[in-house]
Amino acid sequence: MKKEFTIEYKGRQVVVEQDPHSRANEKGYIVHLVDGDLHIHVKEDTEGANRWMDSHSEQATPEAEEIGELIDLYVVQQHEQL
Repeated sequence: MKKEFTIEYKGRQVVVEQDPHSRANEKGYIVHLVDGDLHIHVKEDTEGANRWMDSHSEQATPEAEEIGELIDLYVVQQHEQL
């Protein structure tokens, strides 16, 4: 997968890049939003479900979840094109 790609979020094209500082077992991304960068990562919870987390607060926020789902969709679409 590309280290940088674009998704549509709230009607705008948003640049997303892989976070080079994310832990090996977590997919981390830096999302370049109009009002500042958002650092998110996906983490498995105690029940085995993946949760998109805000990397600064370590909380599953609605914004992190929504953008994370868009990233997942982008990744699936890229694999389908191969």
